[in-house]
Amino acid sequence: MPLGDNAKLYIDVTGAEVTAWTELTVIIDHTLSSERVTAESNCRGDAEKGVSVGKPMHALSGTMLFKKSTAGTTYRACRDAYNANTSVGIASMSEDIVTVGSEGWFLDMKFSKFEISYPDGDNISVSFDLVKDADSTYASNYNTTV
Repeated sequence: MPLGDNAKLYIDVTGAEVTAWTELTVIIDHTLSSERVTAESNCRGDAEKGVSVGKPMHALSGTMLFKKSTAGTTYRACRDAYNANTSVGIASMSEDIVTVGSEGWFLDMKFSKFEISYPDGDNISVSFDLVKDADSTYASNYNTTV
C-alpha cells in the first residue's frame, strides 16, 4: 500500500454516501486514529480476566495551509461545516481515490475543533479535529478501489 507523498485526504460536504469527493490539496499533515473501546470482564468462577473489545472510535486531526488572499472554497466549506455543526464525508486514502488498489477509510465526521492562526507572512494555518458523527446512519468502512 503506497503511503507518504501518495496519501490523500478527501472531503464531501454532502456526506460519505454521495461520493462527490474533493481532494483537500491544502493539507500539510493529517492523522486518522482508530481505537476500539475495551472493558475488562471477570465473572465469578473465571480462571482469569478477559477483555471485551467493542466498536471502533475514529478521530482525524490535521492542518491546512492557505495563502491569505486565496483561502477559497475549501476553507469556506470546512468553516461552514464547523459553524453549522454539520456532517461531512471524509476519505483518508493511501493514494488517489480513483487509483485501482488505493485503500482507506470512508467516514461521516463532524468538526470538533477549527483553530485559525494568522502568523506573519502570507499564510493562514487551520488546525482541525474531526470525530465520527454519532447521528450519521452511514457505517464507516475501509475500502479498496477496484
